[in-house]
Amino acid sequence: MSMQDIMKLSNVTLATRIRDQLNAPVTEYRGQLNFTDAVWKLATTHPQWAFIVTDARVVLDGQAVRVNKFEVRYDDEKLGTIASEYYRGDNAVAITSRLIKHKISRGDTQYTKNAVTAVSIAKKMFAKRTQSEQLEEAWKAASMTFSNSDYRSGTDVKDTLAKINKTLCEFVFQQKMREFREYLQMLPSGATLTTTLDKYLEQKASYDVIKEVTTRFRAGNSCLVLMNDGIYTVQFKDKSPETYDDATLPMEYRGKIGLLKLVDDGQMVADNGCRISRNTFVLVF
Repeated sequence: MSMQDIMKLSNVTLATRIRDQLNAPVTEYRGQLNFTDAVWKLATTHPQWAFIVTDARVVLDGQAVRVNKFEVRYDDEKLGTIASEYYRGDNAVAITSRLIKHKISRGDTQYTKNAVTAVSIAKKMFAKRTQSEQLEEAWKAASMTFSNSDYRSGTDVKDTLAKINKTLCEFVFQQKMREFREYLQMLPSGATLTTTLDKYLEQKASYDVIKEVTTRFRAGNSCLVLMNDGIYTVQFKDKSPETYDDATLPMEYRGKIGLLKLVDDGQMVADNGCRISRNTFVLVF
């Protein structure tokens, strides 16, 4: 029998995706011989199985369609696939199923160049899932559903909160700090929470300074100062360095350097800059 005869069977159809790709009614179907013989035997002896074309190619300048693969289903459950493939130098019938995957160590496909053997493999390996398999897959699907829902919902909440979080914090910390502190103190772990709040406020103040100075530095509103034996070398980015001594150093530099000398290496001071090391400073403006 030919692929043309197979496509006339009531349990054989084109996948919607394939039908949309073809754009026009097909008048001629073709298929590799052993593949066609195997599909015909299976489709006619198992009319309860649905054979759905999932791979097809237009050939002969659009005059025919070559069918290369069927997905086989029963009661809306996928049993496996049967396809025409090139294997070890020749045309072969490729059969995939979950039972084959369980049987062989690698992959889920068995190949044969014989139609009778292909039918035999399909009859053995195309089977509905057992109740145990259905329950196992159902548990996995349920777990995945809960995980995905939890993740998506949690992400949505975080993303939405992030849009108002700054305003929320400003309201609490700037307008309702006293009430918030009193509320924390009434809780069972009030002392710990109050200590944490104070620590946060301290860290936030430090971060605000770092952010402010860093922003000016990255924007180019800064200069580098090297101090060596009373000589100050000052350079703005992409400009030639200028040299000063204690007498000629401009007051706007002198005050900032004086403050930065009093802090530790790596520390930043708002509106002034950062002490890089004992002799190196960055001034911001």
